[in-house]
Amino acid sequence: MNPARVVTDRLILRRPVPGDLDAVFDVHADPDTNRFNPAGPHRSPEESRRALDRWTDHWREYGFGYWAVATRDEPETVVGFGGLMYKDMGGERRANLYFRFRPSAWGRGYATEMAHAAMRMAVEHLRLDEVTAQVRPENEPSVRALERLGMSYVGDLRDRHGTSRLYVLGPESG
Repeated sequence: MNPARVVTDRLILRRPVPGDLDAVFDVHADPDTNRFNPAGPHRSPEESRRALDRWTDHWREYGFGYWAVATRDEPETVVGFGGLMYKDMGGERRANLYFRFRPSAWGRGYATEMAHAAMRMAVEHLRLDEVTAQVRPENEPSVRALERLGMSYVGDLRDRHGTSRLYVLGPESG
């Protein structure tokens, strides 16, 4: 598996590039996509550029990270972002599953399809023992997506913005 470009039944998952900045801002500045994000939407393209730079740095350091997600029917249009990146959670570095999609892509199962590819990459390519996901308790669509993936709720995690639920797929979940 080449983590920089993965093709699923309906999606193209690819390493983000500087030309994705407008899409990063469109997705992450949208109040609807950030309804459950305590940090709120991005307030400027500069904030999105910093996020894209962090993603690019992670790819450079670890050889995997968040993908730009497009459909196979419209490969030039980014519908969202997601994948795995290391994140500090409660003082531990964990592989964290993340996804955020344009509202026009909601309800189509794209987040689940992308997440299944991320899980395959975690097990087959990266040989990770576990994958985590952090979600606000009121974010019911994401909670359902994580449960469909087979992730288990293992407890709460406090961060600078409040309390999240921690879901795990791996030894801690079973």
